[in-house]
Amino acid sequence: MIAKHWPDWFLAKVGGAWPSTYVALDVETTGFRKNDEPGKRADIITEIGYVEVENNAPVNRATVVVDWTRDPAVDQKWLRQRLLDRDGQIAADGGVATDSYADLAAKGRPAKDVFRETLAWLESKAADRVPVVMHNGYGFDENFLS
Repeated sequence: MIAKHWPDWFLAKVGGAWPSTYVALDVETTGFRKNDEPGKRADIITEIGYVEVENNAPVNRATVVVDWTRDPAVDQKWLRQRLLDRDGQIAADGGVATDSYADLAAKGRPAKDVFRETLAWLESKAADRVPVVMHNGYGFDENFLS
């Protein structure tokens, strides 16, 4: 179900009415740290998902898993542990964890490819003036995508 509620500030940006065409975007990560901190590495994006809506109907959707398991720039011991820690916290909060280390390796695509394609796709949506909405987008997702 697609909720038909938009905050007033968003409605003002899209002409004051519920947009019938938009993209809903979500990002999953290994955690909440965008930048390195003393003794702690920055977290990384593990999955990007979206739904394209035209005339109030979903017309395209996808989930892309990012494979960091073959990336020489990522410490694999850190990645395994970070995913385990994240999944433990999700389970403790009553959620269902996704994208284990094995999932990244089996279902994922190289990070450079995923990010290059996602950027090109988002730029095409921006050129067409299609609004992009995200759950916690300005407080979280946008920071990881920037």
